Amino acid sequence: MSAFAKIGDSDSIQRLFVECNYRKIDVDLFMHNMLIQAFGIGKNVIGVIKSFQLIESKGLMANDQSYNILLISLSRAKRIDLITEWLNIARNKSIGITQTTYHYLMNTYGMANRINESISLFNQMTLDGVEQTTETWNILMKIIAHSGDVERVLQMYHKMKSTGTLPNSETFTHLVLACRKNHQCSRIRDIYNELVFVKVEPSENFFRNVIEAYSEIG
Repeated sequence: MSAFAKIGDSDSIQRLFVECNYRKIDVDLFMHNMLIQAFGIGKNVIGVIKSFQLIESKGLMANDQSYNILLISLSRAKRIDLITEWLNIARNKSIGITQTTYHYLMNTYGMANRINESISLFNQMTLDGVEQTTETWNILMKIIAHSGDVERVLQMYHKMKSTGTLPNSETFTHLVLACRKNHQCSRIRDIYNELVFVKVEPSENFFRNVIEAYSEIG
């Protein structure tokens, strides 16, 4: 079942549902969650919603996993309108949103250039007691970097360090990207010096962004 869900094979899972019904075997909540996930991998929003609603119609109660799979599925399909609706429903039901789900949601809002909503989700993680890892900070910094807001992304970097979260090469790539987007190549040297100071090995992508930043200003 999990194998079918991971590759988005909703047809095979639905056939298993039919087989279970034929053999009078109860379809449990786990199987319903896997069907939602399979439709989500395939970005079939209608299938996702209908599968989720099927849970209640079968006399079951959606759990935290159900809602997290639903939100991730909607994020894959970039359906921000539905994400907002279902996220509010989940919060009203005191559903525990996982770190992975928050990452998906932040990325989705960020790609839609809805930076403030990404930041709100980031802040909500703190309120919910969900750990903010280096990956979490990098996601937010990437979103801000694409807007070219150098000051803001540097503020996020220093705030990240103040929490004791260690930066990596991706962190510094986002800092350079912000400078590149805002044509502030003069600040790249300071970023590189900071990278050396905290003993982070620069990645190929870091150097690529540095080269492109300088080439774009001639």
